Amino acid sequence: MFDAAKTAKPKLYTALKHLTEREMMRKLSIILTAIVMTYTIPAEADRLVCSQLEHLRYMKMVGQVGEMGIELNPVGQDRATFERLTAAYESLDPKGPKTSLFVAYVPTGQIYSKTCAQERCTMEEMAAPEQACLINHMNQCSYVALRFRGEGFCLLRSPQN
Repeated sequence: MFDAAKTAKPKLYTALKHLTEREMMRKLSIILTAIVMTYTIPAEADRLVCSQLEHLRYMKMVGQVGEMGIELNPVGQDRATFERLTAAYESLDPKGPKTSLFVAYVPTGQIYSKTCAQERCTMEEMAAPEQACLINHMNQCSYVALRFRGEGFCLLRSPQN
């Protein structure tokens, strides 16, 4: 015998199950859209922070970053130069977890960079962007920033207000 009450229950459950899956997919698409928007819209938090405190944070992990440490460069103490160099770095919009170094030709802000093969840079890798700049310009080359584990560290001394 055919019992309509027994067959209706599974159909209703199946319909609700599909509705729930559909609703979950809609919510998932909203979440993914929010994540994509978060990473594609430049945030103030992505800006390079140039301070003694941030440089001290870098110096505490310098042995993990590479075979040499880089001191704060006073070239950034002139506000116009500082802004030109930090803007040049930020225009590159560097991303990713790899360790990278950035050197600028100070008069123009032209950036030279090197991404290290491993997380910890060799002495040669750390010197490469500065050497490339010096080959082209003979002088006025300055380390601007480095990225380590997805975080930017400023290597310029911040101008005094």
